[in-house]
Amino acid sequence: MLDHPAAVRVSTDHTHFRCIECKNEQNLLKERVFVCAKCGELLDVHTNYSPLLKSNVADLKKVFDGRCVPGQDPVRCSGVWRFQYLVWPELNPAHIVTLGEGIIPIVPAGRKVKEWVGGDLDLHFILEGQNPSGSFKCMGMTAMITLARLAGATGASCASTGDTSAALAAYCAAAGLPCTVLLPLDKVTGAQLTQPVYYGARVIGIPGDFDDCMLIQKVLIERYGSYPGNSLNSMRIAGHMATAFLLAQYFGWQLPDWIAAPVGNGSNTSSIGMGMRRLVDLRFVPKSARILGCQTEMANPLASSWSQTSAAWLKQYHPKKADDTIATATQIGAPVSFKKVIREVTASRGSMQSVSEADIREAMDVCLKEGLPVCPQTGIAVAGLRAAVRRGAVQNGQCVAVVSTATALKFSDVYKETVEKSVEKAPDTDPESIARMLKL
Repeated sequence: MLDHPAAVRVSTDHTHFRCIECKNEQNLLKERVFVCAKCGELLDVHTNYSPLLKSNVADLKKVFDGRCVPGQDPVRCSGVWRFQYLVWPELNPAHIVTLGEGIIPIVPAGRKVKEWVGGDLDLHFILEGQNPSGSFKCMGMTAMITLARLAGATGASCASTGDTSAALAAYCAAAGLPCTVLLPLDKVTGAQLTQPVYYGARVIGIPGDFDDCMLIQKVLIERYGSYPGNSLNSMRIAGHMATAFLLAQYFGWQLPDWIAAPVGNGSNTSSIGMGMRRLVDLRFVPKSARILGCQTEMANPLASSWSQTSAAWLKQYHPKKADDTIATATQIGAPVSFKKVIREVTASRGSMQSVSEADIREAMDVCLKEGLPVCPQTGIAVAGLRAAVRRGAVQNGQCVAVVSTATALKFSDVYKETVEKSVEKAPDTDPESIARMLKL
């Protein structure tokens, strides 16, 4: 059991929130609104490493590599806290709230997927759907809930399209904190609705879409002091940086040429970019990967406004009403982290790509036939990668990692009709009847 927050002294001497615009700094433990007090912009988690660099990078790599074997202490049983030095170096590991997140496979793509994508790529998948709650959100939630508990929060809440609510509810349960989630009615799958209920969260269905839920969540934060579990909370982004760290470690402390990821509210691509910049700045890797941010045509405010310079992109960007999509977790027309996405995709010299609903289904089908249990959001990334190869943005033979954000098991409703038609009904219970069906 963790110590009560009142009895814990947590050092924040070198790690704090910093505004992405005016660079104003705010205290990790005292923050409740999670926007800049001076200009109202989003915050980053920033660490001043100068007084902390007591080990050289080569020694730190050996430390991180030595933690690949799971153990009992938090820095060994988590693929996030394995890299604690890069997330929150001053934190006492005894206070970490973890469910063993980030112990996930990174696998090479099979022949069918590579042929479908094209480009003769050195293609890999990081399967973040194998996190405890079934999505990449666990990797940010462990950091966010650790901070929430140490900051004395009495609970946490979020607006969600499904994955955030499941992860927040799970980690609140692990920390002994009450949890409230706002979900758009009839716009999440049955599995996604079930998870937060089973974890003990209070679930409120909103007669609108995610953007409506997020507007309510912001009011609860600003007027009523609700502690945010969304990516508005920058400590969640800090935890999500582990995607970049895990990929760098997998590739022998270098990054691939491209990282392809779906974009919904923006926490994924923005955290990957932030993590890569940290690795480059501290000289863990020689250079960043380029980010390929992918969106469905039904909800593509960032892809439809993309420009190669951040100034032009910001000028062209406008929120839009999101239409219905099978990739329900990305059905977001006004992503909270849009400025961070623009910053990171531009800094990485990356690109954005829109794809059709038909291409998403086709991408999921080919992945599932290779044994890769990917969600519709991952289908966006795979289809987006194929489109980027076809237009020449991703070059033949390059090394690419696709971020698979959630397990397909959360989205079985998408295939319900197809699955039911595929089940062959036996005429009786006679083994000979089954043998005849199988032509044995």
